[in-house]
Amino acid sequence: MDTDLRQIIKAIINEWKFIFKSMTVIFVTVLIYLLFFYSPTYTSKSKVYLSKLSSNEMSLLSTLGMQSPFLNSGSAVNKVSIIDELLGSYSFLVRILEKDVNIDSSDKMIKISAFLSDNKPLDGDKLVIEAALASKLRKKIIATTDFESSIVTIKVESENKYAAQDINSHVIDEINQSLVTLQNQAGEKKLEFIEERMLGINAKLSEAEQAILDFRYTNKNITSSPTLQMNLEKLVRNLEFHVTLKTLLLQEREFAVLDKIEKSNAFTTLQKPTFPAIPSSTRRLYILIAYLIVGLIFSITFIVGKIFYRNLLTYIKNF
Repeated sequence: MDTDLRQIIKAIINEWKFIFKSMTVIFVTVLIYLLFFYSPTYTSKSKVYLSKLSSNEMSLLSTLGMQSPFLNSGSAVNKVSIIDELLGSYSFLVRILEKDVNIDSSDKMIKISAFLSDNKPLDGDKLVIEAALASKLRKKIIATTDFESSIVTIKVESENKYAAQDINSHVIDEINQSLVTLQNQAGEKKLEFIEERMLGINAKLSEAEQAILDFRYTNKNITSSPTLQMNLEKLVRNLEFHVTLKTLLLQEREFAVLDKIEKSNAFTTLQKPTFPAIPSSTRRLYILIAYLIVGLIFSITFIVGKIFYRNLLTYIKNF
């Protein structure tokens, strides 16, 4: 075994010219690629905080077992789900494609669609082109969520550091606008739901009041009968229940009115989109070293493989 190992090491040393040539070819090829064709990636990062409580969540109706279909529309968890849906939405991405971005330190602006297509006119069906650009844009956007803190980190990766920052800003603005619109719609629907419930509660409340009046007119001597007193207490409790329910509905209606009012922000921006001055992708030197190591391993593997191949042929001939 030691003899075979020494032979392999000796063969590798004898083939140093082959190894040197292979390494040189790989070095020159990778160097040309890194100098003239490689484009580093820049990442712009931003953070937004989604409040855990909203007026929709502060529901008083739930204490009485009444569930509105819009009670949790403003919750942080629900907002996270909406953000995930928006980032994968074709219409959302197309709206961002129409926004303008900087591509250098000057004030020159171009549309994101033009930036993604390298500012070249694209021939073909408009919908097909839009779908391709939207897919390309989606791959540049990464959203991660910390559910415990309700903080969403949005990253935009691009080969242009100026465009990465501007695209990130447009993504945040568009998400905020979409969430505000959805919250306002949820407020309107919740208000409609409460108004419908109020009609039913008012009718029940009138019935409860009328039932007490009728009972008192019918039974003049209530104090002398424990049974009549018990029945009266049941009627009073029923009335109190509906009065409490109406009070809660009125409070919920105030919350809904607040939700219906136009809002400017659906979340708090903790960190505005950063300007990525330093590339986030692997640096050129690391790539060059990695390829040289791979080239060295490949050369040695080739030499060892050639030795085993020759030994196999010799063994077959002797056999």
